[in-house]
Amino acid sequence: MKFFVLAYKNLKRRKSRSFLTIGGVAVAVAVLVCLLGFNAGYQEALTSDIDKMGYQVVVTAKGCPYEAATLILNGEAGLKFMDEDIYKQIISDPDIDKITPLLAQVAYDPEKEDGKGGFNSYLGIEKSYIELKPNVQFKSGEWFSSEDANEVIMGYDAAESEQKTVGDKISIPNKDVTLIIVGIFERTATQEDGDIFLPLKTTQRIFEVGGKLTGIGIKLKQIEKISEFEERLYPMASIQVISMSQVKGTILNLVNSAKILIMSVAFIAIFVAIIGVINTILMSVFERTQEIGIMKAIGASKLDIF
Repeated sequence: MKFFVLAYKNLKRRKSRSFLTIGGVAVAVAVLVCLLGFNAGYQEALTSDIDKMGYQVVVTAKGCPYEAATLILNGEAGLKFMDEDIYKQIISDPDIDKITPLLAQVAYDPEKEDGKGGFNSYLGIEKSYIELKPNVQFKSGEWFSSEDANEVIMGYDAAESEQKTVGDKISIPNKDVTLIIVGIFERTATQEDGDIFLPLKTTQRIFEVGGKLTGIGIKLKQIEKISEFEERLYPMASIQVISMSQVKGTILNLVNSAKILIMSVAFIAIFVAIIGVINTILMSVFERTQEIGIMKAIGASKLDIF
């Protein structure tokens, strides 16, 4: 007797039951794959964003480290001010490979997003910023003509949303200044795509924060010496040192916690599917006790019947 043919015919006899059982298992597996895929993609995206920053250490004004880390990931480098003299003190450290000063500012633009209003993010930078950002390339245009020029370079998304090109002019709300767009960066798939970049000195002048910074991005010659470098900066009472490896580790720990929750949901779905399969098998057995007896009488083994 062809038991496989018999099993197939039995499945066809209970089409609805067979379909629901197979569907339940398929849905459970699909939920597991989708949730794990989402978790892996989310973790990879966060890791990529942090790695693309180019900084190994960020120095910001004293404050809440979690708030500072959030602002850094949003490309704002912390909005509390510190004296520019701190940058001049740190730059001479022998372990530093590259260093760049940062001044982040925001301004509300009532005309943004077709009159709905919104905030523009401005970042004052120097040429050293590009050296720390190997993924930042020009889509069009060039660097600022001078250190205090009334010029801007727009991030890819900022230029797209405002429909701006090189040579166009923009203004900052409530600031009596007109700025010329001299360049547009390629897309980097980071928060900085939405920023508007100005020369550091120009940013200090326009926003009236002369001699102030919001952050300092640092890359060391040897990453192994990061602990020693941080210890040398700790005596400076007005600043805090944030290691991007610490930020990365904290975020990945949160992602792993979410992964445990996702796995729990997925295994519950699989457990429900298994219960459904067991229920179907038991119903089939109880409904066909006589048929099973006949099959055993003609020599079918327990494995064949199962």
